[in-house]
Amino acid sequence: MRAGKLNRRIRIQQQTISVDDYGQQLETWADIAIVWAAIKPVKTSSAREKVKAFELSPDITHEITVRYNVNFLPASITDSRRIVYQNRVYSIAAAYDIEEDRRSIVFECKDSGITLTGEVVEFSLENGDILILEDGNFLVLE
Repeated sequence: MRAGKLNRRIRIQQQTISVDDYGQQLETWADIAIVWAAIKPVKTSSAREKVKAFELSPDITHEITVRYNVNFLPASITDSRRIVYQNRVYSIAAAYDIEEDRRSIVFECKDSGITLTGEVVEFSLENGDILILEDGNFLVLE
């Protein structure tokens, strides 16, 4: 896979379940990888052909290709992982090494229709730390 084709920065996230102070289960998402990817919408006609050939689920909307990483391939990832590109969230239906050459992985994804407008992230800062915001602005703690 040529590096020039991997021109989108994506986040692969893992679902985590924790318990809050009141004993309630909280489902949160944590980044497990930030990688370069190629994102290709699946054309309706080719998607129908693949469905007929039992190669693709009918609700797949995008194919996202990344460099090979063995940690991205377990079959169980489809339930507990997702891909975020900019503010769009993609559910992972399948992940496979399409050429079986350990060069790239293709994720068959469905646009979940979820748009992230901002996530609450808990962290601590000390004097002198710089916090860079998504819009490019920054804060310096003194």
